[in-house]
Amino acid sequence: MHNAILSVTELTFIVKNAVEGNPKLNNATVSGEISNLNYHSSGHVYFTIKDNSSQLSCTMWKSVAEKMPKLKDGQKAEITGSVEVYIPHGKYQFNVKKVITGGKGNLYEQFLLLKEKLREEGLFDTKFKKNIPPFPVKIGILTSPTGSVLHDMLQIIRKRYPVVKVLIFPTAVQGTAAKNSITENLAKADTFGLDLLILARGGGSIEDLWSFNEEAVARAVFHCKTPVITGIGHETDTTIADFVADVRAETPTAAAMRAVPDREALLETLDVQKHRALKSMLYYIEIKKQTLDNYEQRLTGALKLNLQKQKNTIEQLQSKLFRILPDIIEDYQYDLDRQELHLQQAMLQAIQNRKTQLSDLNNITKTLLADSLNYQKNALGLLETRLQGLDIMQLLKQGYTLTLKNGKVVNSISELKKNDIIATLFSDGSVSSKVEK
Repeated sequence: MHNAILSVTELTFIVKNAVEGNPKLNNATVSGEISNLNYHSSGHVYFTIKDNSSQLSCTMWKSVAEKMPKLKDGQKAEITGSVEVYIPHGKYQFNVKKVITGGKGNLYEQFLLLKEKLREEGLFDTKFKKNIPPFPVKIGILTSPTGSVLHDMLQIIRKRYPVVKVLIFPTAVQGTAAKNSITENLAKADTFGLDLLILARGGGSIEDLWSFNEEAVARAVFHCKTPVITGIGHETDTTIADFVADVRAETPTAAAMRAVPDREALLETLDVQKHRALKSMLYYIEIKKQTLDNYEQRLTGALKLNLQKQKNTIEQLQSKLFRILPDIIEDYQYDLDRQELHLQQAMLQAIQNRKTQLSDLNNITKTLLADSLNYQKNALGLLETRLQGLDIMQLLKQGYTLTLKNGKVVNSISELKKNDIIATLFSDGSVSSKVEK
């Protein structure tokens, strides 16, 4: 016999009636640790109560919450209420009617102890925080390769800053393998020469996020040379890794937004800056133009004043020159007259000296000429006497000749030399000739 085929809703109603009709589940008290606490703006309170093996989603409506003490994550509590099935999601939840709180839970105590230890060591100090580059070229993402977290982060990065290169390091972010997976991938990604790393996972209970509260993970984040941004859980979730990271973002999507600039916002900012720069340049040019105009006016005025001063100075010098010029000319004229007088005296003295020299020379010349003429006369007289005694004409008529050099008879050829002028006497005349040899 075949069972009837049920719709999902029909099956859910059967489960709901079975659960909610069970007396043990209608007024049950559960003991555990509070986590994922969320005080909604409506006044309702949502949280999880858990132990080492399981967790239970709880809802406390506003009317009950107003009467209960303020709850905190990590608190131990005993809650009383009933189990209900939420048909649209096919999930069950615990509808809380009463809460009795105790001390902090074990996990929360471990969280506080490790936080204080690492704080004292200085792992949270701002001096160790590295700057996030404003325009990264390559970034790495460490998260689960499945699920919506990675998909949402990649969409945001590609939309905001598509030029960046993204390397994905598939990482376990929950469970027993998560601690080693996170630490190993952080060390590995740190060797890739990336500009920054994003360590991310979605929301969950304190148990779900506990891997990010492990001391080994915190130290791995601290020792990364590459800047690290964490985006773990929801806005109210804070892990040890968040305190150690260089930047903590509220969610994975917020981490993606913090990692890269917004291209559209950059373009708008650049456009605004361009207009501001243009406006500033125009204003600067106008100010400089006014300054130059002022300089021009001041320079023109200064030049005119300087020219006027120069003109006045020249006029003063001209006036002074006109006053002293006659005296200068008179002094020069006096000097010229003195020099002219000295020159005339010198010239007259020189002429007189020359006249005296010429007179002396004339007298000497006259004496020499007189002596020479007397000598010639005596010589001619002697010659004439001798010639008369020889009766030269008789010899010449017989065909003989008489050779004279400088009026003297040449008796031997040795008395002659080349180019000498000699006179040859014949009975009927004389001829002059030049000695060639």
